[in-house]
Amino acid sequence: MFSGDTSLSDNIVRLARGADILVHEVIDLDTYKNFGLPAALLDHLKVSHTDVKDIGPLAERCGVSTLVLSHIVPADKKLVSAASWRKLAKKGFGGRVVVGDDLDEIPLRGPPFCSLSPGRHSGKGMMERTMAGNTTDEIPDSGAAGSGRGMTVLRNGIGVLRTFSVDEPELGVTEIATRVGLHKSTVSRILATLEQDGLVERDPGSRRFRLGLGVIAMAGPLLADLDVRRAAYPVLQELSHRTGETAALLVWNGAEAVCVEQVASRHEVKHSTPLGTRYRTAASSSVQVFLSRLPPERVRALVTSGAVVHPGLSDAAVDAYLLRLAESAERGYAVNYGETSLEEVGIAAPVFDHRGEVVASVLVSAPRFRVSAEGVPVLGETVRESAAQVTARLGGHRPASDG
Repeated sequence: MFSGDTSLSDNIVRLARGADILVHEVIDLDTYKNFGLPAALLDHLKVSHTDVKDIGPLAERCGVSTLVLSHIVPADKKLVSAASWRKLAKKGFGGRVVVGDDLDEIPLRGPPFCSLSPGRHSGKGMMERTMAGNTTDEIPDSGAAGSGRGMTVLRNGIGVLRTFSVDEPELGVTEIATRVGLHKSTVSRILATLEQDGLVERDPGSRRFRLGLGVIAMAGPLLADLDVRRAAYPVLQELSHRTGETAALLVWNGAEAVCVEQVASRHEVKHSTPLGTRYRTAASSSVQVFLSRLPPERVRALVTSGAVVHPGLSDAAVDAYLLRLAESAERGYAVNYGETSLEEVGIAAPVFDHRGEVVASVLVSAPRFRVSAEGVPVLGETVRESAAQVTARLGGHRPASDG
């Protein structure tokens, strides 16, 4: 983005959005004030040019990673050195500042998370677009370095997407940048690319971002091909109808139980489990189901490392938890009676595949005021029976060790 003799303008921010580099003229008004110029001339310079003290915040608003100072006035380095220009322009800007000179070559890195296709880029890791002359930032065009850059760009994009959650569905650029540890200008460019592909959306009023419908489109083939999800859905419908409560299906990702399907309760007051919700607390009934089938030493490692959250990490507390898991496995269902939330009851039971291994858990979630302590065993048996139906639909079976 090039800007010639011009004063500060919001139009520059609009035109530069998504650009990698802003090339902008600057003037040091303080130097001319020291010359004793007439007030009318100073006013003309002020309204017709951009003071170097104002260019940093402008570049930051544009979201660029590099600011190039051009058409510098005064040009005499004896009056204002290159170091002084850089120092003044850096105020309010977190990117790189280049004091432009004749025949400078400024490589354009292109937007992060971009799609690189051989047809457009000739198989190289980035577009070779330069201004001409001496290189100020050497960038290899292929090989291991290019591959590493590509992986970094991909990880940054994934990191941005993962900042959104059920609890915080909308986030601003500054919040995202803080969480992923990237500069705001970098995050702005990533979000611009993700927005183009529908993976994030921006609220017109608040200007905050949220996940877009493109994420669901990407996950669609996976969810549609998830056999256990297809097998479970009609059972979840029946379970929700019988109990009047929310029924859900969760799978294990190694340290968390993740909701992949749900049928919400018909009641106005209910506990829902949105798709993608993750549970990693030891008291969660679904987490208990999965952990109860792991070797005790593996459970102990997950709990003591903090991967699974458990209050009070004494050896006695972990031993008591392992005993609780064994009892849940023997009973056929696990219970969370107001432990993770005083107002909620969760009861979950395992789903087995053809190898007798747990592949999912069926969960019923209900407000505590509708489930008495005496009613837990009845509801637990209902959930266990539903999980057994899903197991049968998958062609699975309980492990022989369960009897």
